[in-house]
Amino acid sequence: MLAGLFAAAALTPSLLPRSPVIQGVLAGTLAAIGHEIGAAAAWLWRFLGFPLPGLERRARLLWPCAAIGLAAAAWGLANAADWQNATRAVMGLDPVETGHPAIIAGVGAAVLAALWLLVRAFALAISAAAQRFGRIVPPRVGAVLGLVAAGWLFWAAIDGALIRTGFRIADSSFAAAEAMFEPDIARPEDPAATGSAASLVPWEALGRQGRAFVATGPT
Repeated sequence: MLAGLFAAAALTPSLLPRSPVIQGVLAGTLAAIGHEIGAAAAWLWRFLGFPLPGLERRARLLWPCAAIGLAAAAWGLANAADWQNATRAVMGLDPVETGHPAIIAGVGAAVLAALWLLVRAFALAISAAAQRFGRIVPPRVGAVLGLVAAGWLFWAAIDGALIRTGFRIADSSFAAAEAMFEPDIARPEDPAATGSAASLVPWEALGRQGRAFVATGPT
């Protein structure tokens, strides 16, 4: 239920217009966060020893809660185009005819599934490490050490593989974009202008955004 409510909240108007793929990534990410908040609350409830409903009552509660979550997500998808157009109108952009709910739902479901698997893998790593540490230290100490070890392992993998690889890809992409020369941006002829033939700064060294700024700025 929380996953559906969080997914709908991710589709509400924001400061900037968003593409359907970005909408899907945000919806899936927030849905995963909502789901894990619910899972953490359920774990804390059990840990504190509060009474739990029987299996039959839990089964009866499952479907209404699932229906609420699905209805919230469907309501968000149905209103995604109007919410985007509200933001686009403020930004002075043309409205969109559709919010592409199929793309948002597909991308969101894929992101939600990937994050769900990642969290489950993290939990299994904690359990495995805690069991190993529990053979030589008290169980509670082993659980803490297992959490620390699993956290360090996952952070090392994410920081070393995903984040750094993402930064390298983004850096090369931005560098390629900066190297592009726009045909409609002419080199300044004024010798006092940056990037001109008399300038100490070469035109090619300004970068794409720098050339656009110099060429379109005031005389």
